[in-house]
Amino acid sequence: MNYSQFISGKESLSPVYIVSGDAFLANNVIINIKSRKNITDNASVSIFDSENFSARNVINACEQMSFFDCSRLVIVKNITANISEDDKQILSGYIKNPNPICTLLFVDTALSGCFDFLKVEKILCNVQYESELYDLVKTRCKSNNCTIESDAIKALVENTQKNVLLLISEVDKLCAYKLKQKNIAKKDVDELATKSEEVVVFELTTALSTKNTDKAIYLLKKLMGTPDQNSKLFALIASNFRRMFFASISKQDNATLAKQFGVKEFAIVKAKEQSKNFSPKKLKNICELLSDIDYYSKSGQMSQENALYFLCFSILYAK
Repeated sequence: MNYSQFISGKESLSPVYIVSGDAFLANNVIINIKSRKNITDNASVSIFDSENFSARNVINACEQMSFFDCSRLVIVKNITANISEDDKQILSGYIKNPNPICTLLFVDTALSGCFDFLKVEKILCNVQYESELYDLVKTRCKSNNCTIESDAIKALVENTQKNVLLLISEVDKLCAYKLKQKNIAKKDVDELATKSEEVVVFELTTALSTKNTDKAIYLLKKLMGTPDQNSKLFALIASNFRRMFFASISKQDNATLAKQFGVKEFAIVKAKEQSKNFSPKKLKNICELLSDIDYYSKSGQMSQENALYFLCFSILYAK
Protein backbone atom coordinates (compact mmCIF):
# COMPACT_ATOMS: atom_id res chain seq x y z
CA MET A 1 0.00 0.00 0.00
CA ASN A 2 1.35 3.46 -0.82
CA TYR A 3 1.17 6.53 1.40
CA SER A 4 -1.73 8.20 -0.45
CA GLN A 5 -3.85 5.05 -0.31
CA PHE A 6 -3.35 4.75 3.44
CA ILE A 7 -3.94 8.43 4.25
CA SER A 8 -7.21 8.37 2.26
CA GLY A 9 -8.67 6.22 5.07
CA LYS A 10 -10.60 4.01 2.67
CA GLU A 11 -9.02 0.81 4.01
CA SER A 12 -9.75 -0.43 7.52
CA LEU A 13 -6.78 -0.43 9.90
CA SER A 14 -4.72 -3.60 10.31
CA PRO A 15 -3.18 -4.46 13.70
CA VAL A 16 0.42 -4.52 12.36
CA TYR A 17 2.24 -2.52 9.65
CA ILE A 18 5.74 -1.90 8.37
CA VAL A 19 6.10 1.79 7.54
CA SER A 20 8.96 2.39 5.12
CA GLY A 21 10.31 5.50 3.38
CA ASP A 22 10.34 9.24 3.96
CA ALA A 23 10.48 10.31 7.63
CA PHE A 24 8.01 13.19 7.26
CA LEU A 25 5.41 11.01 5.55
CA ALA A 26 5.99 8.21 8.06
CA ASN A 27 5.25 10.66 10.86
CA ASN A 28 2.04 11.64 9.06
CA VAL A 29 1.03 7.96 9.06
CA ILE A 30 1.49 7.88 12.85
CA ILE A 31 -0.59 11.06 13.24
CA ASN A 32 -3.27 9.57 10.97
CA ILE A 33 -3.47 6.36 13.01
CA LYS A 34 -3.73 8.30 16.28
CA SER A 35 -6.60 10.31 14.83
CA ARG A 36 -8.45 7.30 13.41
CA LYS A 37 -8.12 5.36 16.67
CA ASN A 38 -8.87 8.40 18.88
CA ILE A 39 -5.59 8.09 20.75
CA THR A 40 -5.09 11.36 22.63
CA ASP A 41 -3.05 10.37 25.69
CA ASN A 42 0.72 9.82 25.51
CA ALA A 43 0.37 6.96 27.99
CA SER A 44 -1.39 5.00 25.24
CA VAL A 45 1.69 5.19 23.00
CA SER A 46 4.91 3.19 23.51
CA ILE A 47 8.03 3.83 21.43
CA PHE A 48 11.02 1.52 21.02
CA ASP A 49 14.33 2.16 19.24
CA SER A 50 17.84 0.67 19.25
CA GLU A 51 18.38 1.84 22.85
CA ASN A 52 15.45 0.03 24.48
CA PHE A 53 14.35 -2.59 21.96
CA SER A 54 13.58 -6.17 22.88
CA ALA A 55 10.83 -8.25 21.30
CA ARG A 56 9.49 -9.28 24.71
CA ASN A 57 9.15 -5.64 25.84
CA VAL A 58 7.41 -4.75 22.57
CA ILE A 59 4.87 -7.54 23.00
CA ASN A 60 4.28 -6.60 26.65
CA ALA A 61 3.56 -3.02 25.52
CA CYS A 62 1.13 -4.29 22.87
CA GLU A 63 -0.78 -6.33 25.46
CA GLN A 64 -1.11 -3.56 28.06
CA MET A 65 -4.50 -2.07 28.81
CA SER A 66 -5.13 1.61 28.04
CA PHE A 67 -6.67 3.55 30.90
CA PHE A 68 -7.44 6.80 29.08
CA ASP A 69 -8.03 5.62 25.50
CA CYS A 70 -9.77 2.61 24.00
CA SER A 71 -6.76 1.81 21.81
CA ARG A 72 -2.98 1.53 22.01
CA LEU A 73 -0.18 2.37 19.59
CA VAL A 74 3.25 0.73 19.78
CA ILE A 75 6.04 2.03 17.53
CA VAL A 76 9.33 0.25 16.84
CA LYS A 77 11.52 2.51 14.74
CA ASN A 78 14.86 2.50 12.97
CA ILE A 79 16.51 -0.44 14.67
CA THR A 80 20.17 -0.31 13.62
CA ALA A 81 21.39 -3.45 15.39
CA ASN A 82 20.76 -6.91 13.98
CA ILE A 83 17.58 -8.47 15.31
CA SER A 84 18.30 -11.80 16.99
CA GLU A 85 16.63 -15.01 15.86
CA ASP A 86 14.87 -15.27 19.24
CA ASP A 87 13.41 -11.77 18.82
CA LYS A 88 12.34 -12.59 15.26
CA GLN A 89 10.50 -15.69 16.47
CA ILE A 90 8.76 -13.76 19.28
CA LEU A 91 7.59 -11.00 16.92
CA SER A 92 6.54 -13.47 14.21
CA GLY A 93 4.56 -15.40 16.82
CA TYR A 94 2.76 -12.26 18.02
CA ILE A 95 1.59 -11.11 14.59
CA LYS A 96 -0.22 -14.44 14.11
CA ASN A 97 -2.60 -13.42 16.91
CA PRO A 98 -2.16 -9.68 17.62
CA ASN A 99 -4.05 -7.69 20.25
CA PRO A 100 -7.02 -6.19 18.29
CA ILE A 101 -7.08 -2.95 20.30
CA CYS A 102 -3.38 -2.23 19.60
CA THR A 103 -1.71 -1.05 16.38
CA LEU A 104 1.93 -2.10 16.10
CA LEU A 105 4.12 -0.11 13.69
CA PHE A 106 7.59 -1.10 12.54
CA VAL A 107 9.01 2.15 11.14
CA ASP A 108 11.95 1.85 8.75
CA THR A 109 12.77 5.32 7.40
CA ALA A 110 16.44 4.30 7.12
CA LEU A 111 15.33 1.68 4.54
CA SER A 112 17.41 -0.98 6.29
CA GLY A 113 14.88 -3.72 5.60
CA CYS A 114 15.41 -5.04 9.14
CA PHE A 115 11.70 -5.81 9.57
CA ASP A 116 11.13 -7.46 6.19
CA PHE A 117 11.13 -10.92 7.79
CA LEU A 118 7.66 -10.08 9.10
CA LYS A 119 4.91 -11.01 6.65
CA VAL A 120 2.70 -7.99 7.27
CA GLU A 121 1.37 -5.15 5.14
CA LYS A 122 3.89 -2.45 4.25
CA ILE A 123 3.02 1.24 3.88
CA LEU A 124 5.43 2.79 1.36
CA CYS A 125 5.93 6.41 2.38
CA ASN A 126 7.05 7.98 -0.85
CA VAL A 127 5.56 10.20 -3.51
CA GLN A 128 4.63 8.58 -6.78
CA TYR A 129 3.92 11.76 -8.70
CA GLU A 130 5.39 15.26 -8.60
CA SER A 131 1.85 16.63 -8.27
CA GLU A 132 1.70 15.04 -4.80
CA LEU A 133 4.68 17.16 -3.73
CA TYR A 134 2.98 20.27 -5.11
CA ASP A 135 -0.13 19.46 -3.06
CA LEU A 136 1.98 18.90 0.06
CA VAL A 137 3.68 22.29 -0.37
CA LYS A 138 0.37 24.08 -0.95
CA THR A 139 -1.20 22.42 2.10
CA ARG A 140 1.79 23.29 4.27
CA CYS A 141 1.72 26.91 3.10
CA LYS A 142 -2.00 27.11 3.79
CA SER A 143 -1.46 25.82 7.34
CA ASN A 144 1.08 28.65 7.74
CA ASN A 145 -1.39 31.22 6.32
CA CYS A 146 0.67 31.68 3.15
CA THR A 147 0.24 31.15 -0.57
CA ILE A 148 2.94 30.07 -3.00
CA GLU A 149 3.33 30.47 -6.76
CA SER A 150 3.69 27.42 -9.01
CA ASP A 151 7.18 28.27 -10.29
CA ALA A 152 8.30 28.72 -6.67
CA ILE A 153 7.05 25.20 -5.83
CA LYS A 154 8.86 23.80 -8.87
CA ALA A 155 12.13 25.45 -7.77
CA LEU A 156 11.72 24.13 -4.22
CA VAL A 157 11.06 20.58 -5.40
CA GLU A 158 14.18 20.68 -7.59
CA ASN A 159 16.32 22.25 -4.85
CA THR A 160 15.44 19.53 -2.39
CA GLN A 161 15.55 16.61 -4.87
CA LYS A 162 12.03 15.62 -3.83
CA ASN A 163 13.17 14.97 -0.24
CA VAL A 164 9.87 15.57 1.58
CA LEU A 165 11.34 16.33 5.02
CA LEU A 166 13.79 18.88 3.57
CA LEU A 167 11.08 20.31 1.32
CA ILE A 168 8.67 20.92 4.21
CA SER A 169 11.48 22.43 6.29
CA GLU A 170 12.25 24.91 3.49
CA VAL A 171 8.55 25.76 3.11
CA ASP A 172 8.27 26.49 6.84
CA LYS A 173 11.35 28.71 6.66
CA LEU A 174 9.98 30.68 3.70
CA CYS A 175 6.57 31.07 5.35
CA ALA A 176 8.21 32.47 8.48
CA TYR A 177 10.19 34.95 6.37
CA LYS A 178 7.11 36.01 4.38
CA LEU A 179 4.95 36.43 7.48
CA LYS A 180 3.72 39.88 6.42
CA GLN A 181 3.53 39.54 2.62
CA LYS A 182 1.78 36.13 2.81
CA ASN A 183 2.90 35.07 -0.70
CA ILE A 184 6.02 33.16 -1.74
CA ALA A 185 7.43 33.86 -5.21
CA LYS A 186 10.25 32.15 -7.11
CA LYS A 187 12.66 34.99 -6.31
CA ASP A 188 12.14 34.23 -2.61
CA VAL A 189 13.14 30.62 -3.24
CA ASP A 190 16.18 31.70 -5.27
CA GLU A 191 17.31 34.11 -2.57
CA LEU A 192 16.48 32.20 0.61
CA ALA A 193 16.01 28.48 0.06
CA THR A 194 18.89 26.07 0.64
CA LYS A 195 19.98 23.88 -2.25
CA SER A 196 21.24 20.40 -1.53
CA GLU A 197 24.88 19.80 -2.43
CA GLU A 198 23.87 17.37 -5.16
CA VAL A 199 21.62 20.02 -6.76
CA VAL A 200 24.57 22.43 -6.91
CA VAL A 201 26.64 19.62 -8.45
CA PHE A 202 23.89 19.23 -11.08
CA GLU A 203 24.24 22.95 -11.79
CA LEU A 204 28.03 22.59 -12.04
CA THR A 205 27.67 19.65 -14.44
CA THR A 206 25.23 21.66 -16.57
CA ALA A 207 27.66 24.60 -16.67
CA LEU A 208 30.46 22.24 -17.75
CA SER A 209 28.33 20.61 -20.42
CA THR A 210 27.25 23.97 -21.88
CA LYS A 211 30.83 25.36 -21.73
CA ASN A 212 29.78 28.12 -19.34
CA THR A 213 33.26 28.69 -17.90
CA ASP A 214 32.45 31.59 -15.57
CA LYS A 215 29.53 29.82 -13.91
CA ALA A 216 31.40 26.50 -13.70
CA ILE A 217 34.39 28.05 -11.91
CA TYR A 218 32.11 30.09 -9.63
CA LEU A 219 30.19 26.95 -8.59
CA LEU A 220 33.37 24.91 -8.21
CA LYS A 221 34.88 27.48 -5.83
CA LYS A 222 31.58 27.65 -3.94
CA LEU A 223 31.60 23.88 -3.39
CA MET A 224 35.29 23.39 -2.60
CA GLY A 225 36.58 23.37 0.96
CA THR A 226 38.65 21.03 3.09
CA PRO A 227 40.45 18.02 1.53
CA ASP A 228 37.63 15.77 2.79
CA GLN A 229 35.00 18.08 1.27
CA ASN A 230 36.93 18.16 -2.01
CA SER A 231 37.18 14.38 -2.03
CA LYS A 232 33.43 14.08 -1.53
CA LEU A 233 32.83 16.71 -4.24
CA PHE A 234 35.00 14.79 -6.71
CA ALA A 235 33.03 11.62 -5.94
CA LEU A 236 29.71 13.42 -6.51
CA ILE A 237 30.87 14.82 -9.85
CA ALA A 238 32.22 11.42 -10.88
CA SER A 239 28.95 9.70 -9.93
CA ASN A 240 26.98 12.27 -11.89
CA PHE A 241 29.01 11.79 -15.08
CA ARG A 242 28.87 8.01 -14.79
CA ARG A 243 25.07 8.19 -14.45
CA MET A 244 25.00 10.46 -17.50
CA PHE A 245 27.02 7.96 -19.53
CA PHE A 246 24.88 4.95 -18.63
CA ALA A 247 21.66 6.97 -18.99
CA SER A 248 22.72 7.97 -22.52
CA ILE A 249 23.28 4.38 -23.70
CA SER A 250 20.80 2.39 -21.62
CA LYS A 251 17.39 1.29 -22.85
CA GLN A 252 16.11 0.77 -19.30
CA ASP A 253 13.46 3.00 -17.74
CA ASN A 254 14.20 5.65 -15.11
CA ALA A 255 12.96 3.58 -12.17
CA THR A 256 15.18 0.61 -13.07
CA LEU A 257 18.25 2.80 -13.53
CA ALA A 258 17.55 4.64 -10.27
CA LYS A 259 17.42 1.32 -8.41
CA GLN A 260 20.67 0.15 -9.99
CA PHE A 261 22.49 3.37 -9.03
CA GLY A 262 20.85 3.63 -5.61
CA VAL A 263 19.45 7.11 -6.30
CA LYS A 264 16.06 8.72 -6.71
CA GLU A 265 14.47 8.88 -10.18
CA PHE A 266 15.01 12.65 -10.08
CA ALA A 267 18.77 12.05 -10.42
CA ILE A 268 18.28 9.82 -13.48
CA VAL A 269 15.95 12.35 -15.13
CA LYS A 270 18.59 15.04 -14.60
CA ALA A 271 21.33 12.75 -15.91
CA LYS A 272 19.37 12.09 -19.10
CA GLU A 273 18.76 15.81 -19.60
CA GLN A 274 22.43 16.67 -19.11
CA SER A 275 23.71 13.78 -21.24
CA LYS A 276 22.12 15.40 -24.31
CA ASN A 277 24.95 17.96 -24.27
CA PHE A 278 27.52 15.21 -24.87
CA SER A 279 27.92 12.35 -27.29
CA PRO A 280 28.18 8.89 -25.65
CA LYS A 281 31.82 8.77 -26.82
CA LYS A 282 32.64 12.06 -25.01
CA LEU A 283 30.95 10.82 -21.85
CA LYS A 284 32.94 7.61 -22.05
CA ASN A 285 36.15 9.66 -22.39
CA ILE A 286 35.19 11.77 -19.36
CA CYS A 287 34.57 8.62 -17.30
CA GLU A 288 38.03 7.35 -18.26
CA LEU A 289 39.49 10.76 -17.38
CA LEU A 290 37.78 10.58 -13.97
CA SER A 291 39.42 7.21 -13.28
CA ASP A 292 42.85 8.58 -14.24
CA ILE A 293 42.47 11.70 -12.08
CA ASP A 294 41.19 9.62 -9.17
CA TYR A 295 44.35 7.49 -9.41
CA TYR A 296 46.62 10.57 -9.57
CA SER A 297 45.02 12.15 -6.48
CA LYS A 298 44.95 8.95 -4.41
CA SER A 299 48.57 8.14 -5.29
CA GLY A 300 49.68 11.63 -4.20
CA GLN A 301 50.63 12.81 -7.70
CA MET A 302 47.93 15.50 -7.66
CA SER A 303 46.19 17.36 -4.83
CA GLN A 304 42.41 17.01 -4.57
CA GLU A 305 42.00 20.73 -5.29
CA ASN A 306 44.14 20.55 -8.44
CA ALA A 307 42.32 17.38 -9.46
CA LEU A 308 39.00 19.25 -9.43
CA TYR A 309 40.36 22.18 -11.44
CA PHE A 310 42.07 19.83 -13.92
CA LEU A 311 38.85 17.86 -14.39
CA CYS A 312 36.72 20.95 -14.98
CA PHE A 313 39.11 22.63 -17.40
CA SER A 314 39.60 19.35 -19.29
CA ILE A 315 35.82 19.14 -19.84
CA LEU A 316 35.38 22.84 -20.62
CA TYR A 317 38.11 22.95 -23.26
CA ALA A 318 37.74 19.46 -24.72
CA LYS A 319 37.04 19.48 -28.47
